[in-house]
Amino acid sequence: LGGSAVFPVLFAMCTEVWHLALLFFLLIGPIILQFPIISAIKSNMVGDDEQGLVQGALAAIRVAAVAIADIFFGWFYRWSTDSGVAPRESTYPPLFTTSALAFAAFFIGCSLSSTPPPPPQKSCRPGPPDEEGGAPPEVRSAEAR
Repeated sequence: LGGSAVFPVLFAMCTEVWHLALLFFLLIGPIILQFPIISAIKSNMVGDDEQGLVQGALAAIRVAAVAIADIFFGWFYRWSTDSGVAPRESTYPPLFTTSALAFAAFFIGCSLSSTPPPPPQKSCRPGPPDEEGGAPPEVRSAEAR
């Protein structure tokens, strides 16, 4: 997450093609690794029976956020660069805004507790029948009385 915050600032500082190549070479690994790490953190925060619901909800929220961000930052970049005819320095506001949002996400992530919450209580569901194919022992003993 820190690499995602630093990347736009360093990208704005690049003046040569080899600068971009070096930047991508150094930061693409940590940026890509954040996805499975964040997925693992999300899995550890909820119980087994809720993981699908949480992963699906977060995926839907992410898709909506990406759609909104693409529209906004596309407009912002076009406005800032005067449809691509303004000098190179006109790209700084969108890149620094992206970096500021990534730093905010990074600091929010750092503020989370380092110990995960306790696992949720399992719901009481009747178990499978015993090996004989009948009711569980506690039910058989109650029926025998």
